[in-house]
This record gives sequence, C-alpha cells and structure tokens, in this order.
Amino acid sequence: MGYVVAELASIALFAGFIGLTQYEIHLGARILPRFRASIDRFATRVSFVIMHVDFAEFIHESIRQIVERFVHDSAQMALRITRYVEMRLSRIVRYFRARFATRDMDADGITQNTTQKSSAYVRAITDFKQKLRNETKQSKDKHSIE
Repeated sequence: MGYVVAELASIALFAGFIGLTQYEIHLGARILPRFRASIDRFATRVSFVIMHVDFAEFIHESIRQIVERFVHDSAQMALRITRYVEMRLSRIVRYFRARFATRDMDADGITQNTTQKSSAYVRAITDFKQKLRNETKQSKDKHSIE
C-alpha cells in the first residue's frame, strides 16, 4: 500500500510541475517569483557544496573532534574526582593526627614516648632506622677529611 501511495504522490507532483510550467508559459510570468528565486539560490548553494566538499574528510575530522572532546572531558572529570578524593583523605588524615596527638600527650601536654606502647614490629623498625642513622653518621666521620 505504501508503494502505491508513493507512486501516486510522485505522479501528482510531476503533473503539477508540468501544469504549472505550462500555465506560466501561457501567462508569460512566473508565479511567486521572489520565493522561487530564493529556492533556486538555495538549490545552487547545496549543489555547489555537494560538488566541492570532501565528505569523507569532513566526517573523519568531525569524528576526530568529537573523540578528542570526549577524551578531554573524561580526563578533566577524572582529575576532579581525584582532587575530591584527595581533599577528603587529607581531612581524614588531619582529623586522625589531631586525635592521636591529643591521645599521646600526658596531663602536662608533653608528648609521650610511643615506642614503649607500640607493637614489636614498630619497635624493630624504629631500632633498625636508628642503627642505620648511627652507622651512616659514623661512616661519614671516618671518611671525612681532617
């Protein structure tokens, strides 16, 4: 049914075009000359664009620009999310540092030695670091020019 309607519509339009052309020839003037002149100019521009534009390159460039914009926006969003998480973690660290700093102080406000209360692992690491510092200091003293 759709084909029949399309066929009848195209036949009617063609017959209307022929009838309008014959009527204009008989009348000796164009009907709606300004409107038809603007349509002719538009058709000329469209024809020029179709003949002179490289559509493959245009589509390639358009897709490249779209992908480039998407990647840029994605990177910017990732950076904003990272910055947000960083700010939240900084606040948490600041909170815990303040909390544990007050916990480790005695009644006089002097920081207590936390190595006695720490685990064996932390004490071992602290001792190891202290030995390294002492050895480095001694080796510098031995090799210094006097």
